[in-house]
Amino acid sequence: MPWVDDGRRTGEIDRLETLPRALDPERMSDVLAGRARARMGPGFEIAALDVTVHRRHGNRCVVCYRVRGRPLDGERAPELRLIGKVLPPGVGEQIHARMRALWQRGFAHDSADGIGIPEPLAYIEELCMLLQEDVGGVSVRNLVQRFPDERHFRTAARALAKLHRCPLPQTRARGVNELLLRCHPRHPFLGLAFPSLAPVVDDIVGRARALASRLAPVPMTPVHGDFHLGQVHIDGDRAWLVDFDALGFGDPASDLGNILVFLTDKVRRNPTIGPMVQVFREEYEQRAGTRPWARVPLYEALTHVRRACKLIRLQESGWREKVHAMVERARTAIAAAETQCAAAPGPERGRS
Repeated sequence: MPWVDDGRRTGEIDRLETLPRALDPERMSDVLAGRARARMGPGFEIAALDVTVHRRHGNRCVVCYRVRGRPLDGERAPELRLIGKVLPPGVGEQIHARMRALWQRGFAHDSADGIGIPEPLAYIEELCMLLQEDVGGVSVRNLVQRFPDERHFRTAARALAKLHRCPLPQTRARGVNELLLRCHPRHPFLGLAFPSLAPVVDDIVGRARALASRLAPVPMTPVHGDFHLGQVHIDGDRAWLVDFDALGFGDPASDLGNILVFLTDKVRRNPTIGPMVQVFREEYEQRAGTRPWARVPLYEALTHVRRACKLIRLQESGWREKVHAMVERARTAIAAAETQCAAAPGPERGRS
């Protein structure tokens, strides 16, 4: 089902100026014709093109293309499914380059461990579109909603550990300040919307920055930047990591802090998942060869702050009460971070 989070303020200019062209089947048939033949064979001709918006944000739109060919020699009509991600100008090319780097370093179709990424096919500059294959499968998030199985948690942990161990060329590492920039709107808006929360949020942010400055260095790794159970798709014995808009370098504990906030929410609603979360932790630790758990609460605190900011933006039912709950969880997490990092041995602490 399509999912929309426009994220724009009233009167704000849409940054996706090329989107109308990306949603036009006639135009996109011309754009995709050559690329479809390259994948399906020189005799492939587009008979029909179905265009569907899968997800719409203020600064990106994910479009599904179902390319149906003409039947050849009485055979069933061939079909190709592609994903196009329309982004603001100057953004998609860098994401495409990152995905190509992952693809070339162990995440291609022939990966021995069965964990890959969608093949990045092209960056189409005139559309500001990142074009990639549609891997299909079912997200771990949806699988867990249907029937929780520890195998799915293990797969998610293996995929994340593989990313953290991938030998990508290092770029500038992100710290607390860069992670706070991912709040939309920025965290000071929490205090503007709820004046009583202003000193609490300022205290959390200040303590997070102070803690990060005190921690000893740890190796920076590739980080997903928005890792949760929806970012891993499974089909049989194959799995794919998806959505690399926020891929970069940083403390691997930042990805773990993000996913564990979501997993804790699931345990709160369904306590039977608790042992499976422990399975996730154990599988990650075994595959990654590290124990970064003392640093994780720092990033859990930042994730709670970011989610509180998102609640302000969306203003869905009950958002005011939820903002207060998120900020309180952030305060609890930063206190836990200070305690755990103070108690942890040097190599397990690390700097964000």
